[in-house]
Amino acid sequence: MREAGQVRRAKDRRAGAGTRLEQPGSPRRSAPRRRITQTSSRAELSESAGKTNLVPARATRFFGRDTELADVREQLLTPDVRLLTLTGPPGIGKSRLALEATRALREKFANGIVFVDLTPIRDPALVAHAIALRLGLTRFSRPVVEQLTHFLREKRLLLLLDNFEHVVDASLMVAELLGACPSLSILATSREPLRIDWEREYLVPPLTLPADLGHLPEAGRLVAYSAIALFVDRARAVHPRFVLDRHNARTVTEICSRLDGLPLAIEMAAALVKALSPQAMSERLAHGLMQLTAGARNLPERHQTLRGAIAWSYSLLKPDEQKLFRGLAVFVGGATLDAAKAVCADHDAGEMDLFGALASLVDKSLLRQEPQPDGQPRYYFLESIREFALEQLISAGDLHRMQQRHAAHFLFWVQQAEPALDTREQSLWLNRLEWDHDNLREVLRWSIAEPGRRETGLRVAGALLWFWWIRGYMTEGTRWLQTLLARVDGDVEPAVRAKACHAAAFLAYRLGDLQEAQRLSEQSLLVWRQLGDTPGIAQALNNLGRVALSQHEYALAQSLLQDALALHQQLGDRAESAYAINGLGELARINGDLEQARALYEEALSIWKETGNTEMAAVVLFNLAQTAMRQRDLHRARSCLGESVQLHKEVSSQYLVNCSLVGLAELAAHEGRARQAARLFGAQDMLSEAYRETMNPPDQAAYDASMTMTRAALTEEEFAAAWSEGRSMTLAQALDDGLSSPAEVEKDPHGKRKTTLTRREQEVAALVAQGLSNRAIATHLFIAERTAETHVENILNKLGFHSRAQIAAWTSQHRSA
Repeated sequence: MREAGQVRRAKDRRAGAGTRLEQPGSPRRSAPRRRITQTSSRAELSESAGKTNLVPARATRFFGRDTELADVREQLLTPDVRLLTLTGPPGIGKSRLALEATRALREKFANGIVFVDLTPIRDPALVAHAIALRLGLTRFSRPVVEQLTHFLREKRLLLLLDNFEHVVDASLMVAELLGACPSLSILATSREPLRIDWEREYLVPPLTLPADLGHLPEAGRLVAYSAIALFVDRARAVHPRFVLDRHNARTVTEICSRLDGLPLAIEMAAALVKALSPQAMSERLAHGLMQLTAGARNLPERHQTLRGAIAWSYSLLKPDEQKLFRGLAVFVGGATLDAAKAVCADHDAGEMDLFGALASLVDKSLLRQEPQPDGQPRYYFLESIREFALEQLISAGDLHRMQQRHAAHFLFWVQQAEPALDTREQSLWLNRLEWDHDNLREVLRWSIAEPGRRETGLRVAGALLWFWWIRGYMTEGTRWLQTLLARVDGDVEPAVRAKACHAAAFLAYRLGDLQEAQRLSEQSLLVWRQLGDTPGIAQALNNLGRVALSQHEYALAQSLLQDALALHQQLGDRAESAYAINGLGELARINGDLEQARALYEEALSIWKETGNTEMAAVVLFNLAQTAMRQRDLHRARSCLGESVQLHKEVSSQYLVNCSLVGLAELAAHEGRARQAARLFGAQDMLSEAYRETMNPPDQAAYDASMTMTRAALTEEEFAAAWSEGRSMTLAQALDDGLSSPAEVEKDPHGKRKTTLTRREQEVAALVAQGLSNRAIATHLFIAERTAETHVENILNKLGFHSRAQIAAWTSQHRSA
C-alpha cells in the first residue's frame, strides 16, 4: 500500500510541473503576470561569459532539463519578456537552471550578462547597492537607484538576480529599473514571484523520475532519468566504485522519489553512500527521518521534504557536530577557520576537534568549503541549509548567546584590522574586511536592534572608516553611522561616540556635505577636549581644516591644519602628521607656491611609504603629478601618475576612477593629446557616475583648466566623438589608454615622424608664423584670448618646442614641403 501511494504522489507531481493555481485574493504588486507552462526534465549548476559576463563558472555536470533550458532561453529572447522569474521550492535547482540557460545567450546581450547573488543580503534596501557593486559602481553621492538607472538606461544587458525571496520587498525597485531601462532584461530566481507587471513566472519542476515505480526499466536505462543520473554521479564522486545495478536500482529510485527529485536533497543523500548503503538509507527514510518537528507541517509538501532531507542528515551527526552545525548559522556569507573557532568552539575544545567537525560537515555535504584568494579555507552553508541550522539554534535556546559571541569576535577582529590599515598590511586587511563584509553588516544590524548593543555597533563602524572610504562604501558607511548615532543612549562611552562622529564627519566631507562634516567634527572635537584625548583632538582639527579648505576659508584651514600638525608631532605620530602635511600642501598649491607644495607632498609621501600606507601614498603621488603639470614638468607628472595607478591597484581602491583617471586625462591635455584627453574625461565621467565625490579646490581648478584646454583644442564634433568613445570604455581599457605612450605621432611614407595637429591648431600655428600675438590670433579667429593661449601651449607641447620662433620655423618648413 505504501508503494502504491508513492506512485500516485509521483504521478501527481509530474502532472503539475510547470503550472500553479492562483490562490483567491493573492496579493500583487501590480498588473497580472503571464505564466509559462512546461514539462519536466532536470537540473544543477553552470558557467557563463561574454562582454561583461560576470557569471560563475560551471562546477559540476549539468543533467538534462532540455525542455526547461529551451523554454527559458526562448522567453529571455522574446522582446516583451523583460522579467522572467524562476520559482520553486528550495533545492529545486532554480539557480543552476538560470546559470546554465545563460551559457547559450552570451552573444545575445551586447553589454553582457551579470550574475548578482542576493543570498547574503537580508535588507531589501541593499539590493540596489548589491547590483551596483556587481556592476562596478561602488560610490554613491546620489540615491543608488537613480544612479543605477542612469548607468543601465542605454545598455542591452541581462541581470541574473539569484535568491530574490530573501528581499522580495525590493521588487518595486526592480520595476523601477525595468521602467526606466528599455533594453534591460532580468532573470530572477526566487521561492515566490515578485508580483510586478513586468513579470513572467516560470515554475521549475523536479528532476525527472520514472512515473511508475512498480514497473521500472533495467538499471542501465534508469540513468536516462535526470534524478537517477544525478544520484549516481554524486555517489561516484565520494565512492568511485559505486555502480547502479539490478540489486540497488529500485532502492535508489525510491530514494530519489522520496526526495521529490530535488537536486539538493539528492546530492546530500548520494554523499552518504560511502557510509550507508542505498538499502540502509531507504530504511532510515521509511522510519520517518524525513518528518519535521511539530509546528512545521503547515509548510508546502516539497518544502517539508527538503527540510526533512536536511533534518535527516542533521540527525546522523554526532552531538558535537550538531552543535557546530547550529552555531555556524550565525555567520552570514561564511566563516574562516579562525572565526568558526572563536565563535563556535568551547573553551576546552582543541583546534583539531573543531577542524575535524568542520571537515565532517563538509564531507557530509552540509557545509561547503572553498579557499579564499589568500589560500585560507572559508566555510559556508547553502542558504536553505543555513535556515534550517538557524531554526535548530533557536530551538536550542542558544541564538542570543551565539549572536553575542559573533558580535564580540568581529568587534575584536575589526579592531585588529583598523591599525593595520595604516601599515604595509593594508591590502591584506582590506581584502579580509571585504570577504567578511556581510558578517560585519550582520553585527551592525544586530547592534541597532536593541539599545544595550549600540556601543558595539558604534565601535565596529568607527573602525571601518578607512575600509569604507578606500573600497567605495561611503554611502553605506554613512547610513550605518547616522542610524547608530541617532539612537545612541547614555550608556555609550563618550570616546566611542566621538570616534563615530569623526568617522561620519570624514565620510560627509568626502561626499560633499560640508555643513554636516563641520557639525560632526565639532562634536567630536568637543568630546575629545573634555576627555583630554590629544590624538582625537588632532584628528578632529585635521578634519575641520580639510572642511575649511573646501569652503575656501584658507586662513582658517591653515591655522587648523598647523595646530593638528603640532599636536601629531608632539605625540611623535608621524603617520597621522602626514595627513596634516598633505593638507598644507593643498593650501600651498592653491596659493600658487608650487615649490612649497611639492616639498610638503614629498614629505608626506616619504612618511606614508615608510609606514606602508599604500592608499595615501597613491593619493599624494596624484597631488605631486598635479603640481608637476602646473610646473610644466610633464615627465615627472607621468612618472608620479604611473606609480599612483599601480598603488591604487594594489589595494583595489575606487580612486582608480576619481583620482587616477582624472590625472591621466589632465596629463593628456597638458601633453597636447586632446583627443585622448577627451576620451579619458568621458571614461571618467561614465565610470564615476555612481560614486562621484566632491573634489578639493586645487583639484577642481586643475580639472576645469584641463577640460577647457581640451575643448579649445578640438572642434565640438571632435570632442563629442572622443567623449562618447571614452564613455564606452571599461576601467582597464581607460587606464591602459591613459598610460600609453604620450607621443601622438605617426610615420610618413619616408619613415619620418609626422606630428598630428588638429585643424584649429594648424590655423593657430600659421598665424604664429605670421608674427601675430595671442590677442591678435584671438581677434582673427573670433575666439577668446585665453583659448588662443591654450592652443599655442598645446602646439608647443606636441612639437616639443619652447618658443614661438620654433613654431614659425616648423610651419614654414612644412608649408614648403
